[in-house]
Amino acid sequence: PGLTGLSFTARVKPFLHAPDLSSQALWIMANGKEVYASSMEQLEFTDISWTVDQDIINRDSEKLTLTWLLPDAISPKAVGAGEDARVLGLAVLRLDITADAE
Repeated sequence: PGLTGLSFTARVKPFLHAPDLSSQALWIMANGKEVYASSMEQLEFTDISWTVDQDIINRDSEKLTLTWLLPDAISPKAVGAGEDARVLGLAVLRLDITADAE
């Protein structure tokens, strides 16, 4: 039996500020391939899950690069939610990774 892929679960909370920012789009790429896409609209920690098949993982180096794309990320200052000028999109509380096998 061998590795068939990886399963991921992350506990996340989007930065939202109604009415200007009512959702955060999120795309997760694994070695350049989309493995997750969602629009988050709840201002609370939520579990999201996705899988990465073995064929996406780089066979030569056995590396996996996850890229999180948050096109709606913005600073609280820009939406009138305080003086914080940091660009915020998503708080990640936890990321669990499980190896899937045959």
